[in-house]
Amino acid sequence: MKISNFLVHILFAALLGTILFVPDRVEVPSHVPFIAVAAAAELVIIALHKKENVRDIGCVIFIFFEVWELFTSKLVSVSSYLIPSPENVLDIYITDRQLILQNIITSTGFLAAGFITAVLLGLLLGVIVGWYKGLREIFMPIVKVITPIPPLIYSAYLVALLPSFRDASVAIIFLGVFWGMFLSVIFTVSTIDKKLVDSVAVLNLSQPSIFLHILLPYSLPSVLARLSNSISVAFMVLISAEMLGGSSGMGWYIKYSTIYGEYDKTISGIILIAVYVTVLNVLINKLKKVLVAWDNPEEA
Repeated sequence: MKISNFLVHILFAALLGTILFVPDRVEVPSHVPFIAVAAAAELVIIALHKKENVRDIGCVIFIFFEVWELFTSKLVSVSSYLIPSPENVLDIYITDRQLILQNIITSTGFLAAGFITAVLLGLLLGVIVGWYKGLREIFMPIVKVITPIPPLIYSAYLVALLPSFRDASVAIIFLGVFWGMFLSVIFTVSTIDKKLVDSVAVLNLSQPSIFLHILLPYSLPSVLARLSNSISVAFMVLISAEMLGGSSGMGWYIKYSTIYGEYDKTISGIILIAVYVTVLNVLINKLKKVLVAWDNPEEA
């Protein structure tokens, strides 16, 4: 067998050897959380071993962990203020877990309110405008002008304008997601297969039936295809808003930690956000496979 198939496991073993047998030259918390994270990554790689890119990604991760460990705790005589060791960063998830959980819940609440509202309204209004040519000719030029505007531009103004930070955050997320979704659905409905339109005319369906049984299912794959990108944009906008004027949430947590020079908390917050968005994208992909199974040929 190719040595590349074993390389990731060799790198994992080398990392464990470094953590356990190379003495620390600076004081660090327990190695247990770091070993647990590395072991979890190894188990995921073993579970997905048939995918070659997973092994390659695992190699990059273990090399990164090795370098991070060596140059922050094993080969230095003074701990780095700006780049803490992986043990210090992972220890934050234990010592600061209550505050972190609080801020995750806050950010999730803001995200859910703005994102779900934007997706539903973008879908419903997009179907209506896309189906009626008169409405399409009115709104398409307007939407094309508004859609490219970066949603972060609205942040400072909405924080000042609306009565609470929660309202401002939800509004910013809504604006960041709605216009792109609205435009996408309009385009999808307006380019619907002519044969399908002719079939609808022959069946003489009512307008509510057309929307409910034809246009909404037809638009759903397009909407779900945009969700991964939309959720990333929404979370980016939310974090920026929280850093600008929030008193809670993951953006505030990172900003607060950076201001007070607690860079282990800053890095732990950044990592947590990356994991959070990744998990959301995985869930969205699972949702797509369930809701639009007919649009997933590999599942057939």
